[in-house]
Amino acid sequence: MTKKITYILIPACMTLSVAMAEPSPLGAVLLSPNEMDQVTAGLGAIVDVGATAQSSFFANTNTTAVALTSVSNPDNPALGGYVEVAGGEAVAVAAGQGASTSTTVSPATSTQGSAGTYTSQASGHLQGLGGEINANVIYTTGSVFNPF
Repeated sequence: MTKKITYILIPACMTLSVAMAEPSPLGAVLLSPNEMDQVTAGLGAIVDVGATAQSSFFANTNTTAVALTSVSNPDNPALGGYVEVAGGEAVAVAAGQGASTSTTVSPATSTQGSAGTYTSQASGHLQGLGGEINANVIYTTGSVFNPF
C-alpha cells in the first residue's frame, strides 16, 4: 500500500517542481558594474545618502556616494584578502524665512563585525546658520581564509 502511494506522489511532486521552475518572464537581467562587483567578489558595500533643503528664497543640495568591493587571490584562501569601502557626503544649504536643512549618510559593508575582519568608520557632521554638511565612510578588510 505504501509503495503504491509513493509511486503516485513522486510524479505529482516532480510535476509540481517543474511547474514552479519556469523561467522568469523578465528574461536576462543586465547588472550594473557595482552589482557585478558584488556577484564576482561575494561582498557588498552600500551607502544611502540624502539631503533636503527647504526655503522660500534659496535652497540647494548636493550628494555624493561611493561603494567599492575588491578581492585579491580568491583561488588561494591562505593568501587572499578583501576590502569593502562605502562612503558619502551630503550638503544642504537654505536661506530665507523658515529655511531648513536635513542630511543623512548611512554606509555599510557586508562583513563588518564578522570574525577575522577589521572595520574602521569615520564621520563628521556640521550644521550652522543656513547650511549642513554630513560625511561618513566605513572601511572593512579581512582574509579570504576563514577557519571558523
